[in-house]
Amino acid sequence: MEKTNFYLDKISLFLIISLPIGLLISSGAAETIGILIIIFFLITSIYNKDFDWLKNKYFLLLLIIWISLLLNLLFSQNFILSFPRNIFFLKNIIFVFAVSLFLNKNKNFNLIFDAYLIITAIVAFDIFFEYFNNKNIFGFQSYDPSRIVSFLRKELKIGHFMLAFSFITVSYFFEKYSKKKTHF
Repeated sequence: MEKTNFYLDKISLFLIISLPIGLLISSGAAETIGILIIIFFLITSIYNKDFDWLKNKYFLLLLIIWISLLLNLLFSQNFILSFPRNIFFLKNIIFVFAVSLFLNKNKNFNLIFDAYLIITAIVAFDIFFEYFNNKNIFGFQSYDPSRIVSFLRKELKIGHFMLAFSFITVSYFFEKYSKKKTHF
């Protein structure tokens, strides 16, 4: 592995690990991390002259969906508001392939999911802390006493975060330890 490719992989690894932290900081931070993942993926594809992902049947299917969104845009009641969302949907497609291909080829698979497990555990602890103390470990309080904000300060979406990352980390945890038990 050449140095440039090594550094691109390490930067991509860092960005993928930091994605849940970015989501906890703000939508803008998460979006920036996502865009950087895409940029480094495209740089890596160009550097390695590897564009096989463009021929993937799922990529082509998602591309057809994106094109149908663009065609649907012509019939939109509010073209100005719909245009950016539809045009930039392509970045979501590339993001999925960037993360997927990185995970498939990377030897640090366990590191990523161990980090996600730790982050999810910290957020879960913070949620319980806030539930019993009416403020999280940093002192953030929900403006609605019946809801928990945790690290998201004013946004009441910590449940979405926990649902997504708990599913990922619990699946990883069971997969990791179910393989070990089958070797007895």
